Amino acid sequence: LGSLSRSVLCDSGALTVAAAIFAMGGCSNSRTAPRAANVPSATEQPAQATVPDRRQINWVDTPQMATSLAQQFRLPIVVYVSSDSCHYCRKMEREVWSNADIISLVETGFIPLKLNAERNTGFVAAQQIHAFPTTLVLTQNWRLITSATGCLPPNQLAGLLRSVQQPQSASERVTQNQ
Repeated sequence: LGSLSRSVLCDSGALTVAAAIFAMGGCSNSRTAPRAANVPSATEQPAQATVPDRRQINWVDTPQMATSLAQQFRLPIVVYVSSDSCHYCRKMEREVWSNADIISLVETGFIPLKLNAERNTGFVAAQQIHAFPTTLVLTQNWRLITSATGCLPPNQLAGLLRSVQQPQSASERVTQNQ
């Protein structure tokens, strides 16, 4: 599956979250759709040794799909909320969400959900979001773990994501997932 592969260990063995996202039709990044091995797309250039890593986050684009995957894989949901007219949202997408460390953190420990404020007004109102970009981390059952507003630098977002991934006591995990 190329850039779609992201293994997560669960009861039935190694499964891929991204493959599940794609199979459910919720990958908002259509450039990552699988294709036959060694068959380049019409716009793809031959690979060269100096080409930088172009991995991207495979964002889920509906809260329902994020919930289903989070419960299936027992992972928290990282929600990125942007607005059409938000300059700092575009900056965060270019400079932060495309950072290799951030991509790795998201791929290994979260279900990524990207929402547009203008198309998801109910979610924005329910979460009381008044500024963009906003990043939320939610439990599988949509309880807020942490949030941040504004264009965070990669090291600050990485710290926020790592703080959520830190080992917790069994009682904290049970409380958090209820």
